[in-house]
Amino acid sequence: MVTQETRPFVYGRFLTLHVPPITSVIPPPAAPPPSIALEILREFSATELVGKVYVRGPGPGWVPMDSGILPGLEWYRDFGKKDWAVQFEMIPSGRWNVLNFRIESDERGPYLAAALKYASPQ
Repeated sequence: MVTQETRPFVYGRFLTLHVPPITSVIPPPAAPPPSIALEILREFSATELVGKVYVRGPGPGWVPMDSGILPGLEWYRDFGKKDWAVQFEMIPSGRWNVLNFRIESDERGPYLAAALKYASPQ
């Protein structure tokens, strides 16, 4: 008998932040609905994990992010730049620092993975 493993998902969005923060008198806009889903692949502790990145598909579901679109995404381009940080705003647990992005693969092919470490409740 073959069983299919199911892993938990978390939802949110990637943010690019200036370090140190730039103060603004304009309140931030209301958060849009989650645009990213992460399938939790590995948990190293309650505050560190690696997840497979998904985006909304053409229908009502989620599909693994195509690595071909990465250069066009601001948060991906800004990752690793001096004075900028990328965080994942997870609903409802708050912000997680992105430690790295990398292309991994499984039986279905390559996918983008993100390593996260808990930063703060938001």
